[in-house]
Amino acid sequence: MRPRSNCWRDKDEKVVVSAWCVVRLEAVKQTGSMHAAAAQHGVPLRVAWRKIQDMADGLGVFVTQRSTGL
Repeated sequence: MRPRSNCWRDKDEKVVVSAWCVVRLEAVKQTGSMHAAAAQHGVPLRVAWRKIQDMADGLGVFVTQRSTGL
């Protein structure tokens, strides 16, 4: 057995920032794409997008920049 911990930040009883979101944001930065980052982690794009959008809404800032593919 290994000790583990998890951290998150909540606002009004709703999780705003979690380790899950931070890992996915790092994957978006690495891959350059929300779709590729979600696929890399085996997460449906809709779930990844919703959680990242919830984080942005909770923080009141944009955490990603939208652009269309080439």
